Amino acid sequence: MAQSKAHIKASNKYRDKTYKMIQITCKPEQADFIRSAAAAEGLSITQYILRRVLPEELQTGQKTDTSTDEKE
Repeated sequence: MAQSKAHIKASNKYRDKTYKMIQITCKPEQADFIRSAAAAEGLSITQYILRRVLPEELQTGQKTDTSTDEKE
């Protein structure tokens, strides 16, 4: 089913507000390695990179308390 122009515009607005895009530049053999490693794990390239880079608590989108003060 085709999406209306209004729906596409609203989706793009939400995406731009909610997510940031990061572009990387790498050699073709590096890109091939990342692509094949992601496919071997059944992940998208984005999922693969984020799982390798981010701490576990940020991968799920959960907010964590990083303060060291103990609460009484």
